[in-house]
Amino acid sequence: MQVFKAFFKILNKNKLSMIIYMGIYLALTIVMTQSASESDTTDFSKVSMDIGVDNQDKGELGEALVEYLSKENNIKSIPKEREELLDTMYYREIQYVLVIPEDFTEKFIAGEREEALEGTVVPGNSTAFLAEMEINEFLKTLGMYVDGGFAPDKAAEQALLDMKKESHVEFLSREDAKEKPSAYYFFQYVPYIFLCIMLVSLSVVLMTFNDKDMDARNKCSSMSFFQRNLQMILGSIGIMLLEYVFFMVLAFVMYPDYMKSVAGVLSAVNALVYMLVCLSIAFFVGRLARNDGELNMIANVIGLSFSFLGGAFVPLEIMSESVKKVSKFVPSYWYVIANNDIWKMESIKDAGNIYKNFLMTGAFAVAVIAAAMVVNRLKARSA
Repeated sequence: MQVFKAFFKILNKNKLSMIIYMGIYLALTIVMTQSASESDTTDFSKVSMDIGVDNQDKGELGEALVEYLSKENNIKSIPKEREELLDTMYYREIQYVLVIPEDFTEKFIAGEREEALEGTVVPGNSTAFLAEMEINEFLKTLGMYVDGGFAPDKAAEQALLDMKKESHVEFLSREDAKEKPSAYYFFQYVPYIFLCIMLVSLSVVLMTFNDKDMDARNKCSSMSFFQRNLQMILGSIGIMLLEYVFFMVLAFVMYPDYMKSVAGVLSAVNALVYMLVCLSIAFFVGRLARNDGELNMIANVIGLSFSFLGGAFVPLEIMSESVKKVSKFVPSYWYVIANNDIWKMESIKDAGNIYKNFLMTGAFAVAVIAAAMVVNRLKARSA
């Protein structure tokens, strides 16, 4: 098992760079997982804003408008001094400034509603435009009652009652309302990490064996071509298992409850099958790359291409049908489909399609490793 032992000796010499890469990719995984988990929501809520209001109106309608805005927003007084007001807006202490003139009620009843209010949006703050939308919606409702002959106080009271009603959102399916666990995002981004790490670690070892003098020495040895490649495959599997176990232990530490469930076991199996794909690609690339520069370039191009096309970085739901057709020729597509099905399933009985996706991902691994062996044989004959 000389070749097998040589694999880990070479890896040990490059352990520092491997640890650095592992740390970088690990930090990237955690950051993306936390970011995606926090941004994913399954309900809708209104945005609360800091609104500065100067109500000079002597009638009932200005007071009703302020009451309406105060229910969902933080109402603040406007500084008297202009410089102080500008500073308050600059530091985003107030997102929207509303001035209600003293004759607002009179003009509104008389039908003079255009530019009846003085509103100022903090530049660059898109959220503040929601305040204008809320104001316009209330004024439209208020205007209907005023035009219908209601007294100002009754119109304000009825408009406030109407605006209390809220819309309720119902998801089209129960799965849409189900909150995704944090572990889902961890496994969602793992394909990119696995592929990059395997390419960087395994391919470095394989490139050493591709060295002209090393290759010539191996050919002169008594070991057959088959035995040498068999040990190289076993060494590659050994490196793969080390890296796979590292990330699965990490997942177990971060999400113990999930990993103990059926979904966690299936996610681990899904990751293992995809790791075999990464192994086959790294084995293929390692026999072709000639230096570290080429290796890093190939690792980033393949890693990012598979992640974007496969749906790891860009949700499959927003992809066009033509892009999805191309994505089916990328192994990460079937991994992501399986990952999506795993968190949605109610019981192990729903795992039928998941197993099919495992087989599709595994087929890619077999096809790539077969192509790598053919290329390896052709290179040996032409040398």
